[in-house]
Amino acid sequence: MKTGRRDGKESHVTMVEEFIPNHNDSISSVLSRFQAIGIDVEATVALLGTIVVHSKIYFFWSIHSNIYFKSQT
Repeated sequence: MKTGRRDGKESHVTMVEEFIPNHNDSISSVLSRFQAIGIDVEATVALLGTIVVHSKIYFFWSIHSNIYFKSQT
């Protein structure tokens, strides 16, 4: 995410690198990053759990919808 989102006017790479954990970070690192911006342990777990569940649902739906729509043509 070095250039930011394509629909944004500005890039905030330094904020992303400072506050958003890397996928390789340890649990203690993730918790401390979120605690630095006022998000407690329970909220961090809820947030990350929601992201994981959503990504799995999206992945499942994208595979199954492609199979369904390809079989309809």
